Amino acid sequence: MTLWDFSVSLYPKHGVADACLTLQNRHGFDVNVLLCCLWLAQQRRCPSAELLQELVAQSDAWRTKLIGPLRALRTTMKNWPEGDVLLAFSAQASFAALRDEVKAAELHGEKLQQLGLEHLVHAAAQSESSPEGLIEDESLLAFAENWRWLVAHYRTSLLRHDIEDGVADGTEDGESDGKEKEEKINQERADESSSRAVSTPKVKPDLTPTPAAASQLLLKIAEQSDPRLFSALHRAFVEAGLVQR
Repeated sequence: MTLWDFSVSLYPKHGVADACLTLQNRHGFDVNVLLCCLWLAQQRRCPSAELLQELVAQSDAWRTKLIGPLRALRTTMKNWPEGDVLLAFSAQASFAALRDEVKAAELHGEKLQQLGLEHLVHAAAQSESSPEGLIEDESLLAFAENWRWLVAHYRTSLLRHDIEDGVADGTEDGESDGKEKEEKINQERADESSSRAVSTPKVKPDLTPTPAAASQLLLKIAEQSDPRLFSALHRAFVEAGLVQR
């Protein structure tokens, strides 16, 4: 089964869409990267740290340049017409069809991203120069450590985005919170680096509860994908300290 077929079959299942949207909107996740990792986990395979970072870096760039702007436009168009300036255009009968076209373009962009992710995975698996691009991962402990890194990465990106929004708005809240959020980003970066420096890092008790919340959402998605995958992933997350028993 291709990554795209896996995603299309999984997304309509009970609770999956809500969990994915929460991970995207509240935790900053790129859902396509998440689905790629889950697709590999179902095969008991896991990208190496190097491959995962490449998948994320290329996906971040694609989301910034294409998916993000299309999504922002589609979301903004929900509230049109707004005011006299746009009314003459957005009140036209075919405006709803135009928004559907933007939505279709966004979905097409996400499909291209998934095709690209699958290509990168297959290329890494076949590369003689990178024999450890994919790791056999029967216990899913490697997945758990990759997940820890992903949570830290997207949490850092989300905090950075909040700082930029505060500066752009020029609000007092944005300015006063900037230093505190920047300190959080530096802490997240340190945690992210340390998670790659040792084999079995532990979650510090004073960190944000985001890892546990995000992990529970992922488990909801995994449960709908395959009960056996859910059970194995839950055991791995408990052992890695990401969730409680």
